Amino acid sequence: TVAGVGAKDFRTIGESAMAQQALIDIFIHVRRAGWAPQDAHKSHSYQLNKFNGKPGTDGLRLIHCLCIWWRSFYRSMYLKAKPQVFPVYAHGCIKHRRREAAMLITRVIVHKLRKKGIPFVVTSKDMTNAFPSPKFEEMEKPLEKRLDKMNHELFQQRRRNQVTRIEARDGAVEIRLGSGGMQGDGNAPDEFMDTFHKAVEEWQTDIDEYRHIKPLVAKVCWERAKYYNASLVTFVDDILKFYIIKTGKATEAASIVKESDNNLNDALEKIGLRQNESKQEAIAYFKEWEQGLRMTQEDTGFLGKMLPDLR
Repeated sequence: TVAGVGAKDFRTIGESAMAQQALIDIFIHVRRAGWAPQDAHKSHSYQLNKFNGKPGTDGLRLIHCLCIWWRSFYRSMYLKAKPQVFPVYAHGCIKHRRREAAMLITRVIVHKLRKKGIPFVVTSKDMTNAFPSPKFEEMEKPLEKRLDKMNHELFQQRRRNQVTRIEARDGAVEIRLGSGGMQGDGNAPDEFMDTFHKAVEEWQTDIDEYRHIKPLVAKVCWERAKYYNASLVTFVDDILKFYIIKTGKATEAASIVKESDNNLNDALEKIGLRQNESKQEAIAYFKEWEQGLRMTQEDTGFLGKMLPDLR
């Protein structure tokens, strides 16, 4: 097996014709047999402090260190799949769609809405333990459509045989993972985005049917007469949503946003995700207020501080 080959051995193997041929023979055998060794799915995890003030495992992030050869093997299979199509509002972990773009879009929309005096509410949402949480079966559905049968079966094996080694206080332990992907694997961001945006699309469809919300659209400058929904911006697992209240009355905002929030929770639950309520934020701007008011979930309830007359 090539599992256990470290970065220090990379140059030596790369310069050795015999080692290269041995690797190729192993990968060809895996393809023919339709089965990879268990070591191909094993990781050594490292714990990074999130600095969120939470004790124990809630304050740590696991980063998985995997064999570089098996990472490359599965990555090459993934890149040969049918092209991945991302929604226009998606940013982060996508080529040419950086975090700065999402921030710029948000600032421009807020500026234009306030300049024109259009009342709005914008909410920010974050997921709890995003990468390790999606259900296996939900992560496999998008890949089944994009990969051929053999490659899809190899990806199923990799996902369902994931084992990570954790250095605990009383010694090292090996744990079989029961959901999500291994953060540190080359395909982990793409697989998560495929699954996550499926839930976001379902939630967005429900929102579009609300009668008390005006559509917020923007014109695509490089396509004549082409518009897209500009009320939603995502960055990996973060969601930012604009609500344009038709009546312009602040008294209707809380019920609309609350209903939308419940619908998002239902859509996320289907794929195994949930919101991090401690990071929920909202900003509202209405004509009767001189400036937008900001609140967080840690205040007296969602939109409670922003709209105290509705409590």
